[in-house]
Amino acid sequence: MKWLKDFLNDLGGSLAGGGFYAGALSYPLGRCWRYLLLFLLIISLVMTFYFMKVGSEFFDKGILLFESGNYKVVFDKGIITNLPAELKIIQFEKDTMAVWDGAKDQPIADSLHRINPGVSLFVGPKGVFTFGAGTPQAIAYPPGYTASVDAEYLKSLKSGYYWIVFLVLLIIMFLIFIPWSAIAIIIFIIPILTIKFSRLGMKFGMMWKLGMFLVTFHFIYMTITMLSGADIPYGWVINFPIYILAVIFLVKIEKRDLEGPVQTG
Repeated sequence: MKWLKDFLNDLGGSLAGGGFYAGALSYPLGRCWRYLLLFLLIISLVMTFYFMKVGSEFFDKGILLFESGNYKVVFDKGIITNLPAELKIIQFEKDTMAVWDGAKDQPIADSLHRINPGVSLFVGPKGVFTFGAGTPQAIAYPPGYTASVDAEYLKSLKSGYYWIVFLVLLIIMFLIFIPWSAIAIIIFIIPILTIKFSRLGMKFGMMWKLGMFLVTFHFIYMTITMLSGADIPYGWVINFPIYILAVIFLVKIEKRDLEGPVQTG
């Protein structure tokens, strides 16, 4: 399969540099797009497996919690109607969960967390509030959701909709990564290429071609940090020096390379 061989060669070349980027200038635009879309599809697949694994672990913990406490939650149009009126603290494995009908919004959940700093998850009638790394996050329940949820309900939900969720998440991530890569090329890569190769008169279309391969570094960096669980404050800032180093050390182009014959592939 020639397209697969081309993809592997382009992936290796984009990471190794050398004469690859000079040769990539004469690639047909279709080959550049084919590489980028296939690469983004692979990254989307990896990230989908990762998020499904994380989500499945939380889902399984929810099932165990419902089983251990014999809990049943009643939703009526997106609002839990059977929460206790008084604050109830539930210890489960290494987590502490607070359940209270009195808390309707984020400010009240913040106040609860300040009083009980050991709480990592708050369940309110309108949404779930999590507290991680000092940053509260709110997740509202689906507004029209009406159902009685227990352990058996969650088990059937997981078995019946796992692959549907997987495919939907894969498609969503792939569609998000396409404009994401375009933004990365325009914001990070093209300005650096413009500065380095301004004396050569490199055109925008040529820089765009190079960017479709250089964006590889951005997504590989993102994937490694996500899979490793590395907590890097403002990690997105590292993208810029990564591209500066990649362009300086890997992209070697001379004036004659801008006038080379068009290759097929």
